[in-house]
Amino acid sequence: MFDRGAVALMLGVAVSSPLPPGVVITESAITRAGGKTVESQIVYSVKGLFMRVHRNRPDGRGTVGLVHIYDAAAGRLVILDAEHRQAEIYDAVKASAEVEKKLASGRITADLEPTGRSKELLGVVCEEYSFLLKAPLAGDVMLARSGTAWIARQGGGLADYVAFFRAAEKVLVAGSINVPKTYLAIDRSETELYRRIAALGGIPYALDMKLEVEGTGITASLLRKMLTASRTVTTTAVDTTPLDDQVFAIPAGWKTRYK
Repeated sequence: MFDRGAVALMLGVAVSSPLPPGVVITESAITRAGGKTVESQIVYSVKGLFMRVHRNRPDGRGTVGLVHIYDAAAGRLVILDAEHRQAEIYDAVKASAEVEKKLASGRITADLEPTGRSKELLGVVCEEYSFLLKAPLAGDVMLARSGTAWIARQGGGLADYVAFFRAAEKVLVAGSINVPKTYLAIDRSETELYRRIAALGGIPYALDMKLEVEGTGITASLLRKMLTASRTVTTTAVDTTPLDDQVFAIPAGWKTRYK
């Protein structure tokens, strides 16, 4: 166990350095799987080499689940557990290496192609891309994530968003450290989709996708029942109001654990 005061001091120094204003991107997501429909709101706060991701309850009663803070500047991942007032801190190099052992990045394929269509979303012109990502599940059984993305290459917050994703590959991979093996391909392919879109110089303003399992046999059949889903994601707001550095800090008084 590390000294909590020292950890707080280190994090305070890290987030007090001069950083660009940043951007907050809010997404509304609808996931359909197993006959159920789940609605959620995901908020990405990006500033310099920091990104904070949290999911809000549909009823507006605050954040649900864990908050992830990706610190590419220091090469670490911080996971905040509000229920237990605890922060787990991971070395991104070590954590990403563990994730790579389970599912190497080189085994995830991704194709994004422009369709030639464009439209305006939130007052910004977006270009449509079709995409197909594949990741191994077990043996010859593959997860296929396919669909379309409307990508903005202009507008507020673009530079901050793109710069972070282009600089943060290891810490983004580390974000999958606690994902169960069965769902790792889903998590990794989603992260890779967002990373590939940023590599094109854009922000996804709308995504319409489906998850399918390719393969034959009992394993494929079981995984198909568990993982087949469709998902629609819509960006509802892009806010470029300057972000306070404390957005990326561990709340005062919380326990800290190095993993």
